Amino acid sequence: MAVTMLIGNANILSPNILGPGSTMASVIANEFSEATGEVYLASLIEIALLLFAISALINVFGKLVVKRMAGGL
Repeated sequence: MAVTMLIGNANILSPNILGPGSTMASVIANEFSEATGEVYLASLIEIALLLFAISALINVFGKLVVKRMAGGL
């Protein structure tokens, strides 16, 4: 929640990379308790699955880089 407050917690797409915004995790944390419909809840779960997939891909890529640098491949 500290990161959510630090980045501004604004639901806008700012053209400035240093402008206020929100992360996928902060959207899920802030809006999950307010999800009142099936579509709203499903969209938050989709965001969570997308965040999980991105994290998994980055971890797999990182492990491959570490293995290659260590001489394992």
